[in-house]
Amino acid sequence: MLEPKDGARRSETEDCNRQLRFAAACAEPGQVVRISVEDQPGHYILANSAVVRAGCSLETYIVVDLPGGAHVQVLEVADVAVENRIRGRLEEPEGWITLCDTEHLKRFAWPTLNQDWLGDYILSTYSVVRAGCSLKSAKVADDLATGANVRVLEIVNIADEKRIRGRIEKPAGWITLCDTEHLNRLAWPMLDLMVGRAPS
Repeated sequence: MLEPKDGARRSETEDCNRQLRFAAACAEPGQVVRISVEDQPGHYILANSAVVRAGCSLETYIVVDLPGGAHVQVLEVADVAVENRIRGRLEEPEGWITLCDTEHLKRFAWPTLNQDWLGDYILSTYSVVRAGCSLKSAKVADDLATGANVRVLEIVNIADEKRIRGRIEKPAGWITLCDTEHLNRLAWPMLDLMVGRAPS
């Protein structure tokens, strides 16, 4: 299990809260906003305490309990449809945890916000779309507005420009996902979220 320093854990929580506040601000009053992520191997933070089991099924024996806020590395993801669970196999401690309850749309572990993967993102500021992954490439489309949703098809770390860049589906081109020099995220991976109340 990964053990971040207290400051790192507070920063991670603050980042999660900032994303939730931002998504809520983009919603109309009473609107239900559903944002989802396709779980993939990677770094996660536990929303609550979690039971680590020996196997993928909830019927396997318990290995250990992990506290809420713990950071874990997920090596494999399985959709256990019969149990309505998305399960993740951990690097340490060895075993499986529930990432998401698909029946009640409840998330037990969140992908951490310091990693990027393919999928849907929401822009936290306006973004310039360029032809190539470099910031020096030509602009190819009108700037995308704050709050716009984009689908990222490819990700590249441009070390000399200190940027994580993503190739988006529409409009075709590249945007900055994260400024690694100033630790400033310009686009957030979309997480499970419901804002407001469902229509009656």
